Amino acid sequence: MPERNERANNAIQWLLQGVALILVQQKPLEKIRLLTNEEYREQGRIETEKALAELRKYCQSPDCNAWKTVSRLESPARFASFIAGSSHLTSDEIRIYDELSDDESLIQTDDDSECTDFYLSSPP
Repeated sequence: MPERNERANNAIQWLLQGVALILVQQKPLEKIRLLTNEEYREQGRIETEKALAELRKYCQSPDCNAWKTVSRLESPARFASFIAGSSHLTSDEIRIYDELSDDESLIQTDDDSECTDFYLSSPP
């Protein structure tokens, strides 16, 4: 008798998997638009600013063990100025970044105005 129950359970499992497969296949494809290079850079800038603000807020909160954090840093003075509101980058780091960004031979870019649509079979 136990073998029948196992066979019935297997049959029900296969039936449910088949129904699920049919339902997934019948769902219409979702069209998504990819960001242009300009939109990607802007979103990166905005999200970086948000993350830096959250980091400053956390480092100023009682949850942050300031002594432990400072003891691990190469430049505690730079960290303190960052927490006080200064930039997280030095002028040399900004200059190097700008030089690398201006060198278009290092960066492969597509036309910013061109955008491609893709379809997903399931939501992201």
